[in-house]
Amino acid sequence: MLEGVQSNVAAARDHEAVRSVMTGYKLSQALYVAAKLEIADEVAAGTRNVDDLARATRTDTRSLHRLLRLLAAAGFFAEDDGGEFSLTGVGRLLISDAPYSDWAWILKEGELWWEAWSHLLECVQTGRPAFDLVHGKGLFEYLADVATSDVADRTVAALSSAGTDSQSHAILEAYDFGAFDSVVDVGGGNAVLLLAALGQHPDLRGVLFDLPYVVDVARSTGATDAFAARCELIGGSFFEAVPPGRDLYVLRSILHDWDDDRALTILENCRRAVPPHGRLLVIEVVASEEDGDTSRDDGLAVALRDVNLMVMTSGRKRAVAELRDLLSGAGFGVRRVIALETRFRIIEAVPTKEAGP
Repeated sequence: MLEGVQSNVAAARDHEAVRSVMTGYKLSQALYVAAKLEIADEVAAGTRNVDDLARATRTDTRSLHRLLRLLAAAGFFAEDDGGEFSLTGVGRLLISDAPYSDWAWILKEGELWWEAWSHLLECVQTGRPAFDLVHGKGLFEYLADVATSDVADRTVAALSSAGTDSQSHAILEAYDFGAFDSVVDVGGGNAVLLLAALGQHPDLRGVLFDLPYVVDVARSTGATDAFAARCELIGGSFFEAVPPGRDLYVLRSILHDWDDDRALTILENCRRAVPPHGRLLVIEVVASEEDGDTSRDDGLAVALRDVNLMVMTSGRKRAVAELRDLLSGAGFGVRRVIALETRFRIIEAVPTKEAGP
């Protein structure tokens, strides 16, 4: 009898685990709606009752109340005995302009990413990115076509900065940017890492290099104004050329967006730009370690990132050994690999042969 009871308990736990994963989209969509309505911004100054929030957000009071109770149960809001809502610590990350805000990231996930992921089956069946199947073009081509829209602005902001401020500090602690005169952030988005490096090293000069519409977004925010004398903004494509002659180049979370052929093209263009004494940093979440040490590896997180790349782009997560091979094919040798938290690695590469034509 006891074995039967234990078996039933185990089965119930298994069912709960399956259902938790299966219904996860419901909570993510609730979070998206709260972000879209900017409810956290409305509550940021203190507690608010549902009637006030419904008027401010032009929503149905009862429906909004039920949504907020769900998000309160999930830990983002707190409801007091009087039915008023306030933000929790983690809920403050939903404020659109809060430090380390996830607001733009949540909107990105709830709009473009949500739509593409609903076509995961077709993606697996065809081997084509689901985003391409939905929109008839790749993610970055799509964003360039809607460059002046809020969607493009929010997506650039999310891909460039959500959760990366602390990552930038970790990179700068692990690698001495101050040993160089100039740095080019290749595909640097809104320049979070570059600006952190310029702020830490007063003699360092920097270049933000990205697609013209991304550079325009970075310029419009005024984020680079404080470093205008030391920060150059250059629009272009890393599939065509990279600004030459600086001594440090950075590719952070770039190569994973592309298949091997296009990743190699990016690296070859970097090789043409990097002088013989220069350095290239490839900063990526890696799929596995050469030494097999996975003691700190969150396998689920890495696997989710990898499948997300399959859905959204032609890219994938690569092992350090695979990145070494790509770098070697482009004329770089790996000097060292620096481990950061959450599977990020800084791969420092140096030129090993003359750049091609």
